[in-house]
Parts: sequence; structure tokens; C-alpha cells
Amino acid sequence: MTRRRKHREPHERARLSQDATPANPMMIAQRISRARAVANSDVVAQIVAAAEQRTGRPRMIPLDAVFAAFVFHATSRPHAMTTSGVCASLKTLTRDDLLRLGIPACDRIRYKRVHSGWRAIRRVLERGFLMAHDHDLEADESTGEVLPCPDGCPYVPVNLDEILTELVQASIPTEFERPTGVAIDGTDIESHTRPHRKRVDAQGRAFWSIDHDAKWGHRTATSRRPTELHLGYEAHVATYIPPVDGAPIPQLVAGVALRPGVRLRSSAAIAVLDALKFITEALLDRGYTT
Repeated sequence: MTRRRKHREPHERARLSQDATPANPMMIAQRISRARAVANSDVVAQIVAAAEQRTGRPRMIPLDAVFAAFVFHATSRPHAMTTSGVCASLKTLTRDDLLRLGIPACDRIRYKRVHSGWRAIRRVLERGFLMAHDHDLEADESTGEVLPCPDGCPYVPVNLDEILTELVQASIPTEFERPTGVAIDGTDIESHTRPHRKRVDAQGRAFWSIDHDAKWGHRTATSRRPTELHLGYEAHVATYIPPVDGAPIPQLVAGVALRPGVRLRSSAAIAVLDALKFITEALLDRGYTT
């Protein structure tokens, strides 16, 4: 006698965090428009320019379209950010939708093509990218400090915190008047990997899963769950706030910085403020000052 296995929907098989909430529902056209707005931003154009190979056969899926595909998927299932999940989201689109997303007509969406593009983008983000100077550097003879670049110099040093914040800013309409105040708080992000016992890599660094950057963090108890540990990261999110006695404004995220576990909170807050530049007021809890 055999037992029939109960059929379970894909979303039921996925193991989500206890804090997981459904993404804000948006129409497919809205998700595509938001994904292309991010992919068309200046910071993504610089990343793509740094990641593009100058020789060999052109990619079947351009790198800016790969970027847009990941953003499109994130607006639906942010807790399942895997390449296979991105491919599954793309396969639900019509040919016209794929063209609007920037993916040219092809026979099928292949995992290898999407993952290859993502690896090229990740290599640039991991090592950082740099737009070189178009002039000779000059220094002050008395202090030794390098003099500022002349107007029009394309030199752009960018770190990951600035890239994340620029991507967030790219999704905000240009006609929205940015306030000068933000509130910063952290939220945990679980790693996509399963933890195991502590191990040490060749460089002597401890790791607890195949995701070597993930560290253990602490979740404070809420009415929905007890105090617990999680393996992953903490996203330090800056949200626009109105001035004192000012009118209410939309609750929009202004920038974000990612840190492993619950470490380096102060540096994360400073990094977000540096990336936003025109902030005159910031509200933070004591976790960032102690």
C-alpha cells in the first residue's frame, strides 16, 4: 500500500522568516516600470560599463536587463532572491513584457544566461569600480594633499553603501521634493543558506554557512515571536521624515546600508548619511550610539 504525498504549492514549500510579510502588491506593468527606472539610473550604467567584456560574443541578455530582472523579482518575492527564482518570474512574462524589461526576443529564459550576467555584476560590486581621471593629478606642495578635480572629470569612486542608496534614490520620482531629515533603524535579513557548525577558511576567518559573509545576529522579542538568533545581515534603512511641525509626507526609504549580523551599526548609519549628502537632521536609537 502506498501513501499519496499531499500536494503543496511552491509558496508553501518555501521556508520564510517569521517576520516575512507579502510584498506590496503591484501590477506587472508597475513592477516593470520600477525595474527599468533602476536599471536606467546613472549608477547602474557605471556598473554595467565596468562589467561589460570588450571582446567575445555579445551577451544574449544585456547586463542592464539582468539588473532589471532582479529588481522585478524583488518587488514580488524579496525573501526568495535566488537566480532560479528570478528565472521563474521571467518565465511568467509575455514577450512584450520581456522586451519592456530590456530582454531581447530569445527562444527561452535560460538559467545560465541570467546567472552569468549576475556573476559579472557581482564581481564589479565585490571589488569596487572606478572611473579613472582624465587629467594628471596635482598636489599642494605645502600640505601634500591632492587638489580637487576640475569640472567635468569623470572620476567616480563608489562603495557598496553608495550604490545601494543610489539604487533606492533611482526608484523615487524626480519631482518628489527630498526632505532634509531621516530616521534610521535596522531590520534583520536572514541568509539564504542553512547554518552549520563553525568552520574556519584559509584566511583564518570563521564562517557558519556557505555564505561566508553572513554572521549571527540577535532578534529582540516582539508580540509575534520570542527572542531568537538568526544567521544573516542587518539592513540599516533611512526613511524620510518631515520637519518639526511640518506636514506629513509619504514614508519613503531614502537609503540603505548592509552589515553582517549586528555589527558596525555606527559605521552603517554614517555611510548612509554620507551617501545622501544633503541631510541636516537624523533620528537614531541608542543602538547606534552605544
